[in-house]
Amino acid sequence: MFNIRSLSGAIVLIATATLVPVSRVGAVDEGVYDAAGKYAGAYLCIPEAAGGVRFEAQSKQWMGAIFNTDKGTFVLQVAKQDDTTINMYGTVEGATAYRVTLRKPGVRASQWCQPLEPILGMVDDAHAKSVFINSGDFSCSPGFENYQFNLDKLRFVTVADEGYVNGQDNEQTGTPSITVGKCTKID
Repeated sequence: MFNIRSLSGAIVLIATATLVPVSRVGAVDEGVYDAAGKYAGAYLCIPEAAGGVRFEAQSKQWMGAIFNTDKGTFVLQVAKQDDTTINMYGTVEGATAYRVTLRKPGVRASQWCQPLEPILGMVDDAHAKSVFINSGDFSCSPGFENYQFNLDKLRFVTVADEGYVNGQDNEQTGTPSITVGKCTKID
């Protein structure tokens, strides 16, 4: 989870974590993963706020920035792939595997959003890029940005971390950012 704060004119991203106790190492609690396919469908996702850092050529410094969200709307397509049962050493038992794609509204081409944290030990090629949704939550990446969704709360966070750490201080380097927004199920 991330919080965006403004301190002395600079945008500061604060990362927070929630620790969840696990009763057995590697175990999956009953009823946590979706086994009914209830998250399948299309969602219109609209960003509400965005911030990060950008290189200012005049001052030759990286500065906190608020970014425009006007062109950030996208459609999240969550398609039920199949029901799968795989042992606790590799995957999830009795869960629905989803194929997740992202696309701009009005555009046919989409990007496959692959899981950021594939299920440990997954060797089944058919499910290696599948998303398993845990209590509405899942993370995926179509490339240079990482997305986290909660389909029960209909919210998302996008983190684009390209740039800055490569050491090239110029306007073409990239602008690390975080975007938050809400989704509406449209199908």
